[in-house]
Amino acid sequence: MTDEQGRVLDMLAEGKITSDEAQGLLAALSTGRRGGPASSGGAPPVAGPRERVSVVLDLERDSESGEARDDTFEVGGRPGVVVNNTNGGVECAGGADGQVRVQAKLRNARSVDYRASQDGDRITVDVKSRRKPSLLGFLGRAAGADIVVTAPRMCDVELQTANGAVEASGFEGSMAAHSVNGEISLEGITGDYDVGTTNGGTAVSGCKGAGILRSVNGAIDMEDVRGSVDVENVNGAISYSGEMTGGGKNRIQTVNGAVGVKLVGSPSLTIDAASAVGGISSGLPGLTASGLVGKQMAGTLGDGEAELKIRTASGSITIE
Repeated sequence: MTDEQGRVLDMLAEGKITSDEAQGLLAALSTGRRGGPASSGGAPPVAGPRERVSVVLDLERDSESGEARDDTFEVGGRPGVVVNNTNGGVECAGGADGQVRVQAKLRNARSVDYRASQDGDRITVDVKSRRKPSLLGFLGRAAGADIVVTAPRMCDVELQTANGAVEASGFEGSMAAHSVNGEISLEGITGDYDVGTTNGGTAVSGCKGAGILRSVNGAIDMEDVRGSVDVENVNGAISYSGEMTGGGKNRIQTVNGAVGVKLVGSPSLTIDAASAVGGISSGLPGLTASGLVGKQMAGTLGDGEAELKIRTASGSITIE
């Protein structure tokens, strides 16, 4: 790639020219011509509702920079936050009561349809690409946005992105976090949580509530959790450390990967574990191995107030 071609791509990434204009310039450069006007900077910010304080920041531009948005919404009671992203990461953290702050860095801003809006105490952030994927994709300059949200600790949160990591921490309320291609990380959530990714690891730490975790390709790690869990993976190991509370029906299952379970406190469980290819081991009293080379294990710990079913088609199982 020549320096001139690189500058064209930089101008496109900065939103100074459209994708069609860039393609025309690149075509002209490849044949020794010059052409195609360059437009001026990105589109001006759109004024928001009266509840919102909106600021557009001018960033020092380089080949990866774009446009920044900073919106603050006044809320009351127990608000809700919904983020729908297409290409970029999402971070959400619990903060002070009374307001939700949404910060976003847009890449190739002229090709991004970005909107942060308020309906009562519900804040919604929608990010869509205005154009189909183009020659920027392989250079990592495709249109998108990285979003950071700070909201009251008592808040119901829904986060999703097609391509990027999702992180959330410090909330009391329901939590949903999903990515098609990216890692999921939850920390310090009190309330029911539902997380899933098609390609990427999942890490849940210090969460209390009923958890649903799904992954197609990637490890699932749970540490210091309390409540019930329903965990399903296709290709990847699963590790669990925590307390399964009475009355809960817990399931931990993977097709290809080892399963490690560490029960803390005073476990009160009935356990049913099986592996098609791989052994099962445990030093806990009350559990009995059976089947060929210990591929099944069952028993009761304490009063058996909760249930735990563990399955893997290919991998070992360890229960501590």
